[in-house]
Amino acid sequence: MNKRVLFCDDLTKSFGEINALDKASIELFSGEILAILGPSGCGKSTLLRAIAGFENIDNGSITINDKIVSSRDVFTPPEKRRVGMVFQDYALFPHLTVTDNVAFGVQIKSKENKTSLVIEMLKLVGLEGMDSRYPHELSGGQQQRVAVARTLATNPITILLDEPFSNLDATMRNEIRHTVREALQDRSVATIIVTHDREEAFTIADRVAVMNAGQIEQVDTPENMYRSPGSKFVASMTGTANFLPAKIVSNRAVTELGKFQWVGTSNEIIEDDEVELLVRPDDFLVLPNPAASVKVISREYRGDSMVLSAQLGSGNIIQCRQGPYSDLPVGTSVDLVPSRSAPFVAF
Repeated sequence: MNKRVLFCDDLTKSFGEINALDKASIELFSGEILAILGPSGCGKSTLLRAIAGFENIDNGSITINDKIVSSRDVFTPPEKRRVGMVFQDYALFPHLTVTDNVAFGVQIKSKENKTSLVIEMLKLVGLEGMDSRYPHELSGGQQQRVAVARTLATNPITILLDEPFSNLDATMRNEIRHTVREALQDRSVATIIVTHDREEAFTIADRVAVMNAGQIEQVDTPENMYRSPGSKFVASMTGTANFLPAKIVSNRAVTELGKFQWVGTSNEIIEDDEVELLVRPDDFLVLPNPAASVKVISREYRGDSMVLSAQLGSGNIIQCRQGPYSDLPVGTSVDLVPSRSAPFVAF
């Protein structure tokens, strides 16, 4: 098992009446990329700033490499934590070349060794041949890679990235995410990335922590997080979520679409309980049936798929993702047929 390099234990931090962190706990292991996913204002950036040493905490503790660096009684300044920070705006020095930006902060006296390290870092992030350029001569994606290279060059214990790709267009984000992930894995550096973008969290991270109102609600792999969310909030944060009313009868969830196997997020769900089943857009096939009570009420073409909104007889609406060539028009009566045999999650 990889070594634990970071442990945040029951962190609390308030700004006046606002609880930015409310007993938040996470752990990070060597070589791991952990994404903290949550809406704006949930405490993600405050957590990052506390780990980096830019914020004091009110209670709890932060341990890096088995040494407490923050608690009510202990505070290690940022420059002594060996934590690298990549900011949303990159924070490059405009008057320095790419080489000098990457070399800044590197504690190597030998000029030859420092130059070799800079060349290695630029190659790692795919910026060979751009060493003499200035930040204003680079694209946003290239500036982001310089910021990552500069941070890696200081040989940190862990790297923190605060929504690093939010200023890039969709195509550039995909490219940079791939490059940055490869660079981080190549150096086996433990990394935390803060984001409110589910796709970003799922594509770059080994594990995802969903944050809500200063608390960490769930930590798991992207696959488990999507398939087995621990709450309705986590379900909604990790993808499109429909919630279908059901009643537990003879260990089946009885809904207006039929009876389904289920798995509960709580051990307290018992016979005759009324619950809600989590329904993802890929969970049902949409088949035309003139006698059905379910109707297609809208279509949303997304290039690689067609998302149909189907209204049930009760008025409940379920979104269903179909192939891009689905030609069912609005107003079509349809059957919704389960496309998987796995149990549905019940809340």
